[in-house]
Amino acid sequence: MGSRVSRRDWQLMHVLAAWSIASFVLAIGFSTAYPEQVVNTAESIAALSPFWLVARTLVGLGAVAAIWLWLRMVGDYLRHRPSQFRIAWGITLFVGLFIGALFYFWQVWRPRTGQGVHAHAA
Repeated sequence: MGSRVSRRDWQLMHVLAAWSIASFVLAIGFSTAYPEQVVNTAESIAALSPFWLVARTLVGLGAVAAIWLWLRMVGDYLRHRPSQFRIAWGITLFVGLFIGALFYFWQVWRPRTGQGVHAHAA
């Protein structure tokens, strides 16, 4: 039983999920490969090369995308409770935060709304 979503909304959710995943991977990769670049003082931020400023900005925007995705998945959970494992999905979303939102997106939201987009495209 698929619920209808607009094509733009469906695409936005996929962009948010992809950007969230990419920013997590970049943040973990940068912090493990270049620990000396993980800084918190204003002087050290001013001394960073343009590459690191762009990288930090992209990861920061990815964090905003992850928060937005989490809020959208929590809203979806509250409006359209999953038919199976309702309590488990609620715990996953509220305890797992962004990682839980990504699991919910792939396992619940995407299968439920995918048919609605294909129906619009046809």
